[in-house]
Amino acid sequence: MHTNMTSSIFVTAESSWIYSACIYTFVPLIFYIINSTIIVLAFHNKTLKEKKDLRLVLIFSASINIISMVLYGAFAYLWWFCYLTTTYINIKTTTLVAEVRLFGMGILFISPLILSIWRYFLIVRNWNLNIWKCSIGYLILLSFHAYAFCDKAFVSEKISKNDIFTYSITYSSPYTIFFFLLTDIIAPIVAIIFLIAILIHIKRHQESIKDIVISKVRKNVGRQQRIIVYSLIIMSGIPLLGAIPHYLMRIFFIYKYHIPRIGWNITEFIILSVGGSAPLCMVLVLPTLKNAFIEQLGFRIPSSTGDEATTRKNDNDLPKNVNTGDRRPTLKMKILK
Repeated sequence: MHTNMTSSIFVTAESSWIYSACIYTFVPLIFYIINSTIIVLAFHNKTLKEKKDLRLVLIFSASINIISMVLYGAFAYLWWFCYLTTTYINIKTTTLVAEVRLFGMGILFISPLILSIWRYFLIVRNWNLNIWKCSIGYLILLSFHAYAFCDKAFVSEKISKNDIFTYSITYSSPYTIFFFLLTDIIAPIVAIIFLIAILIHIKRHQESIKDIVISKVRKNVGRQQRIIVYSLIIMSGIPLLGAIPHYLMRIFFIYKYHIPRIGWNITEFIILSVGGSAPLCMVLVLPTLKNAFIEQLGFRIPSSTGDEATTRKNDNDLPKNVNTGDRRPTLKMKILK
């Protein structure tokens, strides 16, 4: 019955949504260019080739941002098609394409949590978990988005007027919106907690080996580990700043509070701008990344001093044989190559 009812309803683009459509079109386009550039530069950056973990996190973050932006903005492309051609499309198609954008946000928010758990067990517990096993947790968290998607596709019979397309299918229960809090709000917070635990472990580990390992090598190893953790904190925290106001607005809307279009425009701009900027923030905030790209682009002549050469050599390596005259065994901090 539900299928027969929705199959007979056709909708088209509402012209009042044009400002939001521009936001969903041009803001992601800017970050497609920025993040694609970061990926290409990172692949060919000689300094980052010596810092494999850091480069992996940066490339992964930029790639996830591109994928999430494509999914998040897909329904805007459909809106432009209907708006420019005055085409009418089945309500279920427009509703489900709009729902796909939440998968995009889910991917963006869940990824840092999976990486943070992976790093936590690697560094703190000294367990080299297979990243593909972590993907099981990824799929479990995404199942909340799948449930919401299926609710609109097969369960809900509620239809309401919409300012994007003429009408849309809404969730069968107003409580469904809270499933997204688990993945898009709580997941990044849990990721940050794991990362803080890693930082505490690194600090304690350094203190425990201060009489065994050369001071400079010890600092370089700890510094490299901290930079990776800081990059993951940025990857987790920056999108979270954009998600909180957006999901507050969605909760108000689900519970029948009137939200002016300007309010939606502001929150949409924030979540797209903040969500897409995490890789760029890593490059601008973390000196190791910033200096690597500055040198690569030729804006500064790299120093050839012995100290920098030593730092580069040891930044991504564990101390193996340090000729200090101290014959006591060297304690090693686990680090993924």
